[in-house]
Amino acid sequence: MIKFLNKSFNPGIWMTCFVIFFLPILLYLGYWQISRGFEKKEIWEAYSVNKTLPPINEKELFDYQKEDLFYRSVVIQGSYINDTFLLDNRMHQSKKGYEVFTPFKSEGQQVYLINRGWTGNYSDHPFSAPEGNHFIEGIISPFDKYGLNLSKEEAKNSFPIVVQELIIKNEKRFVNYLNTAQPLTPRIHALELIPGIGKTYLNVLLQEREKKPFESYDDIERRVGLKEPINNLKKRILEEISGETRMNIFVKR
Repeated sequence: MIKFLNKSFNPGIWMTCFVIFFLPILLYLGYWQISRGFEKKEIWEAYSVNKTLPPINEKELFDYQKEDLFYRSVVIQGSYINDTFLLDNRMHQSKKGYEVFTPFKSEGQQVYLINRGWTGNYSDHPFSAPEGNHFIEGIISPFDKYGLNLSKEEAKNSFPIVVQELIIKNEKRFVNYLNTAQPLTPRIHALELIPGIGKTYLNVLLQEREKKPFESYDDIERRVGLKEPINNLKKRILEEISGETRMNIFVKR
């Protein structure tokens, strides 16, 4: 004898709320993981293909789109600018240390930031760049992954300078700059040189700081509507370090 039991599914209000709240989050995280996987695959494929291509010289760089140059070998001639930066918190063989970056000015008057290697103790290491004219060959790397920023300490005239992710800890200094920055020329304000601000947010930012000085990054984001001010500052500093800017507001030339 077979009995069929009619049962109704009644998860209750708490389970329903849990599913309504967390299901979209779980779906988003799943999508994010998949998209990250595809992104890593694309990076690896680009690296695998480009590393097999012959090196290109500096004049040929301008014949390519920026994205097509990632992971390509390039040969440049010029001399080092003896201003060394140490990127903190870099791991090598499970050891914490620093990656050594030195600007290199080419004969084409372009400035490249060269990764000269890794060190575990910068205090006992000579970081003076080789003098004279040099041919160097290296791989072009998308710089965003490094996230170079100013250090907590004020920049000094001596090198090397340790640079790391400390814009958050240096919040007071950068917020004060946003409160006091002035026009550089009759047509260009210093603040519009920061990515994400431009003409769009400049007037709003100036109006809001006249009413009351900004107190934090969150205060700027809330009152001005400027998203991720930390990342915007990071991008500007990175551009100045790499020599891509005509005018500098954070890094001294």
